[in-house]
Amino acid sequence: MIAVLVALKKEIEPFLEQLQNVSRKRDAECTFWEGLFCEVHVRVIATGIGGEPASDVLRGFPAIVSTGFCGALQDDVHTGDIVVARSVAYADRKLIARILHPDSNGGLFEGSGIFDVEMDGELLNSLQGGPGRSALKIRNGRTVTCARPLRNAGEKEKLGR
Repeated sequence: MIAVLVALKKEIEPFLEQLQNVSRKRDAECTFWEGLFCEVHVRVIATGIGGEPASDVLRGFPAIVSTGFCGALQDDVHTGDIVVARSVAYADRKLIARILHPDSNGGLFEGSGIFDVEMDGELLNSLQGGPGRSALKIRNGRTVTCARPLRNAGEKEKLGR
């Protein structure tokens, strides 16, 4: 089974329409849908904006995909591109406040940091190979996530730096 994380259902509706034998459930403050896509069991989890799914909802997945309307921090990343995260930078609320308002006293950044991500080579190869996949633009790099939604492009730019 593969987990797909998304903030809002409307971000994933076209994909949900492609699932076979789909069922909707609610657990641990998240709504999720389970079904089959190309004979692969998929769980789509709607976390809400800035939400964090409970760890028990994510336990046991060989792959977790984060998707949605998220804003790229680089101008050359476009809709439909796949970013394979080799690391994830996470900013908690205190670090976000310190980045956006450098003169403030943001306090300790207990949950913030840069975390390495282990990528399954076989899974990456399956993304790149196969019919119809040659048009996919697959990039490697770091993704950035934070504990609250960013309000505008300026905040996104500051966090990216």
